[in-house]
Amino acid sequence: MSLQNLRDYTFKNGILTIKVSSFDEFQDIIDSDYFNTKNQNFIYRGQGNIDWLIETSINRIIKTPGSYNPPNVLQYQLENFKYSIRGRRGANPEVYRSNIEWWALGQHYGLATPMLDFSYAPYVATFFAYEEDRTSDRLVACLNYKLLRDFYESNQIDENQRIFILKPFMDDNPRLIAQSGLLAYIPLNTDLESLIAQYFPNCNDLCYCDPVLIKFQLPNTERVEALKTLQKMNITDATIYPDLQGSSLYCNMKLRIAEY
Repeated sequence: MSLQNLRDYTFKNGILTIKVSSFDEFQDIIDSDYFNTKNQNFIYRGQGNIDWLIETSINRIIKTPGSYNPPNVLQYQLENFKYSIRGRRGANPEVYRSNIEWWALGQHYGLATPMLDFSYAPYVATFFAYEEDRTSDRLVACLNYKLLRDFYESNQIDENQRIFILKPFMDDNPRLIAQSGLLAYIPLNTDLESLIAQYFPNCNDLCYCDPVLIKFQLPNTERVEALKTLQKMNITDATIYPDLQGSSLYCNMKLRIAEY
């Protein structure tokens, strides 16, 4: 399919927002030639509310009134984390040689970080969008990181204002592996959409430029059907969280959704 044939969409500043009426319509789009022939360019993220900013957990904290936001807050947070986990990584912990790996470890255990979780797999991202029972429509965000990389190669952008796609080489993070996961570093005091809009203010016509960020608005009413379909793809709590917690969450889901 061609993106110009979409029924309900807006396109501004490099950001394409597609409102789908059903999970079937979402599947038709995400399984189309546009995504399959260029799938090496895309990474995906799911969020439980279409209205939430696509921003990092540490950014949400430091902009909250009353929070502590020292100079070099990232160094402060990471050093505190390294100090507080001494002796808690087992007898022979893996040696990390970069801050990326430390941030990835912290992300895995709930540390507020400058990272966003992404996946190469669109339906894994869809599971995260629908995982929790809410009343709002859901978001699956699709980032064309090749277009972003090409933009950086031809424009002088300060490294402190760049998005970096990171692939941690870690053996002790089975969730990252199960989720086909990777991380995106996002600068402080901003969010993903604001950066893309800042980079691509003249990208407003699908006839002349490809979207850098695609936002799918998924109807909340399709949650049960979507989760059952994803289960048939072997995408459940038990498979994307390959541990005891994942097994527990899967059992809980079987109680909450009949014939799951």
